[in-house]
Amino acid sequence: MNAYEASNLVHRYRIPIEKDFFTLSPSEVERVLDAANEWKYRKPKQANGSRGRYFFCALQRALRPRNVSGFVTATRPGWKQIDNKIWIEEA
Repeated sequence: MNAYEASNLVHRYRIPIEKDFFTLSPSEVERVLDAANEWKYRKPKQANGSRGRYFFCALQRALRPRNVSGFVTATRPGWKQIDNKIWIEEA
């Protein structure tokens, strides 16, 4: 999943990506699971957590800005920064 696809899912399902997974309300977790179902996401076989938590972390990883060398970039045109790690495409 690339940043554009992750941002699209976050906007469509209104997933509060800046929160910690364990502070999400039950309705927010349900929206995360709905997005995971659309993406046909399956957690790793050796995972010791829920599919929703793993998908939520995958969304956060996809929204972390990276440049070609893999380091976090300082700016990203057309995107707004939510916290020091996560960027969302501006609507």
